[in-house]
Amino acid sequence: MTLKNILIIFGLIVVLGIGTIAGITIYSIRLMSVPTGGLANTIIPGETVITTKFYGNVKRGDLIVFKLPSDPAVHYIKRVIGLPGEEILCKGTSVFINGQEISEQKVFAETPSDSNAALKIIREEAAPPNAKYKVYYDITAEDDHFSHGMKFGIGKPFQIPADSYFMMGDSRDNSLDSRYWGIVPKANLVAKALRIWNSPDTQRMFTSLEIQ
Repeated sequence: MTLKNILIIFGLIVVLGIGTIAGITIYSIRLMSVPTGGLANTIIPGETVITTKFYGNVKRGDLIVFKLPSDPAVHYIKRVIGLPGEEILCKGTSVFINGQEISEQKVFAETPSDSNAALKIIREEAAPPNAKYKVYYDITAEDDHFSHGMKFGIGKPFQIPADSYFMMGDSRDNSLDSRYWGIVPKANLVAKALRIWNSPDTQRMFTSLEIQ
């Protein structure tokens, strides 16, 4: 274990210790298990992430926990792609905001037979300027493999209402997200993902999930 990870662990222990006294773990810092692959390989199924209660502004690229609009008892975690008032269009492996393609580093992979395993990377494109995260596309998927049922931002631009966000998973061919069920109101935002806390792959533990 590196010195950096040791310091991270120590810092988290201190924070969580203080939280026990001050109630921070109840109201602010929480652990969330991610059971599905909609964000693979950013978060691999079965990993646990540290989240903090949502405060302040939301940036494009933030990983946010939110209440599913159709069932507020269910919590999802996805990446913020479209912001209030913007126009979004998803076309092939590109996402356009107000007519301009946003910067995303594209990775092409194969989905493993084990739903809890990481995607198998086949090819990774160079990161374009200002790209702050990676998105993954399944090279084995047929063109309409996962597009059936997409209603928002597909085929024609979709106008995002005020105080609402368009959320997408990083595993673009394996994510039920805003393309299917629409926008997430600001009132549904719960927390922001900070780091991977626990993973079957110890090399991934304490990996930051925040964008710069």
